[in-house]
Amino acid sequence: MITSRIKVKMLARVFDASDPDTKVMHVQMARLCVLYEDLRIEFAGSEQEKIAELDFIDLETRRFYFVRRTLGTLGEVAQALNKLNMNSAFKRIRKDWSVPANKEWDEAVRFFSAGQEFLKAWRDDIGGHFLDRAAEYAIDHADSAGSIEYYRRGRGADVKLRFAYDLVAVAMTRQQETGETVQTFLHRAFTFMLEAFTHAINAIQVMIYEYLGDRFRG
Repeated sequence: MITSRIKVKMLARVFDASDPDTKVMHVQMARLCVLYEDLRIEFAGSEQEKIAELDFIDLETRRFYFVRRTLGTLGEVAQALNKLNMNSAFKRIRKDWSVPANKEWDEAVRFFSAGQEFLKAWRDDIGGHFLDRAAEYAIDHADSAGSIEYYRRGRGADVKLRFAYDLVAVAMTRQQETGETVQTFLHRAFTFMLEAFTHAINAIQVMIYEYLGDRFRG
């Protein structure tokens, strides 16, 4: 049986700091708390088979949107984890963490450090925004037909740009290595994203269980 408890405390007290290093630590922790909930929404949005209110073009367009947002958030998580890991106040509190918690945190930091260049490049291409270089790559490498749908709505008209998904799908492969097939790249890229999501969630939960949760109880 799943049980839960709710703790309530003034946030000013939860994130209160007596020195500058602790203030910096709390800033990054607050940032990670927001990003944690963002990640869960975005990842769920990319996995659902049907969200009727959002699937007004098609399933894949909605899924790709949430994938792109997930990449953008993962990039911010990586930055916050690194800043927090370098913080002197954070290093002090980690001495009181359990061995498994420290191991989980270190694994997340190592993962994002090793994948930093790929995550940044992939995020910069399509992660929530669609910048010039991604658009240029998409139109230069598009090799499929696209469609557009016009329809009447009352006295006015509307349009669905079904080809937008096709442009994103092409831009998504801009980081494909020479000699690598599209299928191999996408498997590698999405495996990386899934692992990044798991490491991010685990690291933030460790931070909550080992430190921030106590601030609500204390």
